[in-house]
Amino acid sequence: QTMCVQVIFVPSAPQREIELRLSAMPAPPAFPACTSASSQVLRVGVVGFGCFGQFLAGHLSRTNHVFVTSIDEQVCGMAAELSCTWVPWGRAVTEMLTIARVDVLIIATSIVSFASVVSELPFDLLRSAQPLIVDVLSVKEYPRGVLLREMPAQCDILCTHPMFGPSSGRGSWEGLRFVFDEVRISNAGRARSFLSFFELAGCAMVPMSCAQHDQQAASTQFLTHLTGRVLAEQACEPTPIDTVGYQNLCAVKDNVCKDSFDLFYGLFKYNQCSLDQLRRFRDSLSAVEAQLMERMQKESGERPRSRGAAGRPSAAHGRRRGARLVRRRSRDCKRASRRWQGALGA
Repeated sequence: QTMCVQVIFVPSAPQREIELRLSAMPAPPAFPACTSASSQVLRVGVVGFGCFGQFLAGHLSRTNHVFVTSIDEQVCGMAAELSCTWVPWGRAVTEMLTIARVDVLIIATSIVSFASVVSELPFDLLRSAQPLIVDVLSVKEYPRGVLLREMPAQCDILCTHPMFGPSSGRGSWEGLRFVFDEVRISNAGRARSFLSFFELAGCAMVPMSCAQHDQQAASTQFLTHLTGRVLAEQACEPTPIDTVGYQNLCAVKDNVCKDSFDLFYGLFKYNQCSLDQLRRFRDSLSAVEAQLMERMQKESGERPRSRGAAGRPSAAHGRRRGARLVRRRSRDCKRASRRWQGALGA
C-alpha cells in the first residue's frame, strides 16, 4: 500500500511578523531610470543594529519600511520602538531578500567585522534579488574593495559616509555632510531614491571618490580622534578656571571617547593614509617642542645646541625634519598603501 503524507508548512513567528507587515505595505516600487529628489518609499534591510545602526534605522523608518538584524539578540526590543521589523540573525539576510524583498541592503557593522559579515551573505540569493548594497563605514577604500571583490555583478554598490552620528545628528540634519560614491550603479532611479532621503532631510550631499575621501578623512576625522585619545591619556578634566579653548578641547575628548576603541583602530588600520597622519602629528609635536627649547636657550644666554635638553631635537632640526617629511609625503603614502594592503591580506 502507498501512504500519502501531507506536509503543512507553518511559518515561524518572525516570518509571520514579516508577512503581516508586508500585507499592509504597497507593492515594491518601480524605479525610473533617473529621478529628482522625491519621497519614494523603499524597503530597507539593515545588517548591524548597534548604536549607529539604530540611529540610522530609526530615521529611515519614518518614511520607509525597515527590517533590522543583529548578532546581539538583546537589542531586538529596540526594533519595535523605532518602528522597524526585527529579523533574527541566523537567516536574516535570506528572509530580508525572499520574504521582505528589500530594495536596499545596508551593511552597518563595525569596520573590523565588515569583511567577515559580508563573506557570510547568501550570494546566490543576492545574485537573483539584485538589491542595492550600501556601506556606511567611516573609511571608504576598504569596504569598496571588499564589496567589489565579494558582491555578485548583479548587485549595485553605493559607498557612503554620513559625517554625523547619534550625538551630532540627534537634532536637525540640516547642513550635515553626507559623502557618497556610486561605485557600481545600474539602477540609477533606485540609488537616487535612497540618496534623496538624506537630501530631503537637509544633508549637504558630497559626491566624492572613496580614495579622495580617505585622504581627506585622515587629515580630519582621524586627526580629531587621535587628538581626543591623546587628551584622554592626559586625563583632561574641567577646572574652575577653564578657558573656552580648553572647554572645546575637553568636548573633543568627551565626544571621541563616546565611540569605541574599535572605531579608532578601524580608522587607523583600514585607511592607508592614517599612518602618515600619525607620523606627521608626532613630528609636528617634536618641532613645536624644539622651538620652545631653542627660545628658552636663547633667553638664558646659552648657545643653541643641535640637540635640546634630554636629547630633544632643536627647532632647526625640527624644521629640516618637517621639510623632509613634506618631500617624502607622496612616497610615504605609497609605502603606507603597500603596508596596508599587506596587513589586510595577512
